[in-house]
Amino acid sequence: MARRSLWLHPAAKPLLFAFCLPFVLIYAFIWYMGGQDYKSARFDPVIWKEAGTSQCIRGHMAKDLTDRHLIANTYYSKILDLLGKPEYQEEGCDFYELGYCNFFLRSQLSVLKICYSNGHEWLQNASYYPLESPVRTTAERKQMRSFREVMEDKQRESEEKQKP
Repeated sequence: MARRSLWLHPAAKPLLFAFCLPFVLIYAFIWYMGGQDYKSARFDPVIWKEAGTSQCIRGHMAKDLTDRHLIANTYYSKILDLLGKPEYQEEGCDFYELGYCNFFLRSQLSVLKICYSNGHEWLQNASYYPLESPVRTTAERKQMRSFREVMEDKQRESEEKQKP
């Protein structure tokens, strides 16, 4: 004799499937579209230096860069050779634009923050995140606000240059 499921009637299985499928698809869509756009691409210094900030090309390389190249106590001169001149500097930290990366169904400018010790001699730490992410300290808030203002000024200048 065939054994019957005690918790769900066989006729209810297709209904349960039809009920759950839309939720699973919506969740999958939000996960796919809304997740962080930091895909794992290998860091390439040439592509890094040529990449603009309209896309997330640098953002794709951020994980590999921080895992394999930006190791504590790396000399500042080596980092400059790898990444080029930073877009912004303040209080012992350099900021590089990673581009506009997707976060929760919207695109945000993301940055790589590299902080140095011993008067900009060697790397202390490196992290990457969207500009709108919550920052923990007052100093970080100030740095992000200053960085955002510099980037807005640069964008205004480039727009004015394009006008005839």
